[in-house]
Amino acid sequence: MRSLSQRERKLLALFILCIVASLIWVVIVGPVISGFSERSARRSLLMQQYQANQRMIGSIPRLRRQAERQREDLHNFVISAPTQAAAGVILQERLQRTIESAGGEVRAIEDASGTDGQARAHGSARMTLAQVTTMLARLQNEPPYLVVEALNIAADQAVISGRPETMEVGLEISVPVILPKSR
Repeated sequence: MRSLSQRERKLLALFILCIVASLIWVVIVGPVISGFSERSARRSLLMQQYQANQRMIGSIPRLRRQAERQREDLHNFVISAPTQAAAGVILQERLQRTIESAGGEVRAIEDASGTDGQARAHGSARMTLAQVTTMLARLQNEPPYLVVEALNIAADQAVISGRPETMEVGLEISVPVILPKSR
């Protein structure tokens, strides 16, 4: 093995120095710098989450007031009754009153067997077009607000006379029910 020249020794020393510097960078400096950047990103994310939480905490009084207003308005959208059957009877009575107050002739009012948490009623009547319009306006605009699930109008006499006089009207309505909580 021959001995290295001065120039080769300098190049070899420079090469070894580069390898040692690269190793130091990869083993020590790189992880430290990446740790700083990871912690900085995590700190930024935590700061954003903290600010979002602060906004949410600040909105609690507004949300509480909104929930109280909604609780006060709940009676406009539901029927409170001791049982599901009682709610059905209340709904049937309301439908009958509405048809009669509009000037219609009630043919039949019956329970339409609603699901749990909902009362349904089916009614049929003889009415004019103006009376149907009045009845629907009252059902729509008086609390508790109902859902008209089906409306069938048969105007058989209109074909004969050419004008819609008295029509057969079938109506199915529903409303949510709140039952007392059992203990």
